[in-house]
Amino acid sequence: MEILENIPLAQYTSIRIGGPARFFCVIKNKQELGEVLEFAREKNLQIFMLGGGCNSLFPDKGIDGLVIKMQNTEFKKEDGGKFIVGAGIGLGFLAQESAKLGFAGAEWCAAVPGTVGGGIYGNAGAFGGEVKDIVVEIEYINIERKAKSEERKAKDCEFGYRESIFKKHPDWIIWRAAIQLRKGDINESQNKIQEYLAKKRFGQDLENKSAGCTFKNPKLPDNKKFMEYLRKSLEMEEADFKELTKSGQISAGFLIDRLDLKGKKIGGIHISPKHANFLINTGNATAEDAIIMISFIKEKVRNHFDVQLQEEIQMIGF
Repeated sequence: MEILENIPLAQYTSIRIGGPARFFCVIKNKQELGEVLEFAREKNLQIFMLGGGCNSLFPDKGIDGLVIKMQNTEFKKEDGGKFIVGAGIGLGFLAQESAKLGFAGAEWCAAVPGTVGGGIYGNAGAFGGEVKDIVVEIEYINIERKAKSEERKAKDCEFGYRESIFKKHPDWIIWRAAIQLRKGDINESQNKIQEYLAKKRFGQDLENKSAGCTFKNPKLPDNKKFMEYLRKSLEMEEADFKELTKSGQISAGFLIDRLDLKGKKIGGIHISPKHANFLINTGNATAEDAIIMISFIKEKVRNHFDVQLQEEIQMIGF
């Protein structure tokens, strides 16, 4: 393991934005993690974790601390449909490999970029599936307890829509997880994976540099007066509106699209013409451009629909 200095973080994020990390390292096992945590303690450094970098935004000034890129790629099948999966394993890899072994339940993971660790952190999901549906136990390193390894059942992880207990504890480093899948049909699972990938390619802007979905889909209140106001603001027929909001949420991308904001540019950032919830780096974008655009979108949606958007993208070090 090597601890590097002044490493540009843009190269480690899908949106290709971010200044230098004062210190940076890649860790693959617990010994390396223990060594680098000791290094951080000696120098009194704040620690920042990085997985696949697919939903992350770093500041232009960089990070005055230690950025640890997680590459624990352990992948082990146990009895039944139980898998032990390192936090650095790609969600797409989990989907493909478990399907090849004849187990179902993780096919939706193929449509989610990033790693198992990041997926647990934000309870990632797609096509009706979420991490909380397949994870049964998480092992994590508690920095505040002398880097002690601890375990927590999924039911105790406070999983919600793009939320988990790990967001409340920056001193907990997700190390690996036990995933429970069910016996399935190999061809059926692989066909489902291809179907999900095709839908993703059709509906999302995957060709350009982005951080994926910028905002969470807002939860709607159980308030008839507000819902009628929102329906009229969207200029929708009642049947169409009910279908759109039947899940109790509304698509953030749909709201942004209704404001004709696709293609809007601020500096080097523009709103994808293909998917309004994607911000695209046109080649020279800065974190400041992205922050200004995010604020602009939130203000427009709030003023027109009285809906407060919340970021799904992780702002690290701001």
